[in-house]
Amino acid sequence: MKSFDGDVLAKARRTIKNLEGKLELVKAAADLFNRVADQPKRRFQVAHSLNSLSCAERATCRVVGFERSTYFDNKHHVASNQVIRRLLLNEVIGEEHANSRDIYGRLRVTATLRIEHGLIAHQKLVARIMRDLDIHGLPKRSRVIRNLANVTTHNDMVNRNFWLIDPMHCG
Repeated sequence: MKSFDGDVLAKARRTIKNLEGKLELVKAAADLFNRVADQPKRRFQVAHSLNSLSCAERATCRVVGFERSTYFDNKHHVASNQVIRRLLLNEVIGEEHANSRDIYGRLRVTATLRIEHGLIAHQKLVARIMRDLDIHGLPKRSRVIRNLANVTTHNDMVNRNFWLIDPMHCG
């Protein structure tokens, strides 16, 4: 009878330990989800963080809510050249804008990249990166365009004569 009680007790302890591990996993996932709750595309980072906390990948994927194949695709994914270039440009554009005391706009930042750093980037790409970084230059100077429809003109100071003597001969 003691053997049977010992086996049941050992099984209960294993179950409790397993449930405590699952509880820790859920607490860690809840903490990570609360930090990135407004960013649904950050689920892989949550899964990777849970996996680095020595949680099983299968349980991590179940908690986060996507398939293991998706997790492994993202885990072994290599960043494209475009993503790497944009990260590089993010840093350089942010530094150049800060060095200009937040004065330079997209055109001047593009010229600075080309002249000082030797980086060729289209002004639309620079504008998009600046928009993503929430930085902008000074506003353009406003040009005053006058409406001359009802403005009286001055008299002719040179006394030119614009009357034609013979309308058939203009020369």
